[in-house]
Amino acid sequence: MPSAPSEFEEKEYEAPLYNQLEQGTNLLWSPGQVFEHHIGIDRAIFIKDPAVWKAFGYDQPRSGVYLEDYNWDYIWRRRRRRSLPDFRLNFFVQAKRCFFHNPRPRRLAKKGLATPCWRFDTDANQQQALENVATQIQKRALLCYSRPRPSIG
Repeated sequence: MPSAPSEFEEKEYEAPLYNQLEQGTNLLWSPGQVFEHHIGIDRAIFIKDPAVWKAFGYDQPRSGVYLEDYNWDYIWRRRRRRSLPDFRLNFFVQAKRCFFHNPRPRRLAKKGLATPCWRFDTDANQQQALENVATQIQKRALLCYSRPRPSIG
């Protein structure tokens, strides 16, 4: 089995992921397609749960950012400016569908990877958008990819 996609689609993974992350908060926002294209995220949340932050190596939640504090006019150019959430967000997520490789790809075996592995595809434009946002939010919020672990066998 050289490569196997996860048994569900990206959107099917997103709902349970967000449901779990958003326990105890109603401060969340999903950008529209135009905004998502330019910032690269699927969801933004304000999370206080220490267990979530500990999983990412933080002792406490990031303080968060107000999206209104940034200039996003370039996204809509001549269109009317859109309203953004009027609350802080500290957790930005891009969810991805993953693939399981068994055996591992040769190019990774040559680099010393000794076990089967998982991967997800990234889009260069989306990656650049995510890097731009990460630079702007710096240490006030976390921006991450999330992918499910496919079942094996």
